[in-house]
Amino acid sequence: MLILGCDVGSETHYVRAIDTRGRELSKSALPFSNSSEGFQSAKEWAIKIAAANNKNQIVMGLEPTGHYWFSLATWMITNGISVVQVNPYAVKQTKEVNPSANQG
Repeated sequence: MLILGCDVGSETHYVRAIDTRGRELSKSALPFSNSSEGFQSAKEWAIKIAAANNKNQIVMGLEPTGHYWFSLATWMITNGISVVQVNPYAVKQTKEVNPSANQG
């Protein structure tokens, strides 16, 4: 399974790819626009990483703050990417334990 951790923003989102053991599979975060074109580019990026790492399932985790995540989640689900909501408290705890998680 390929896990996409997504930091949702009003105009730009950032996504990183990890495996189920927490190993980062992307070299850096991918910025993409809050638009269907941006969503498509993020999906294509994720598919390439999944293929390169023999992952046959992709799941995107995001913190459902504000309303900017609605269109992203809807588009991803409609286009075959599973989406899960991540508790904001869990995100905060991860950032405190792993300061590199604060990098966008």
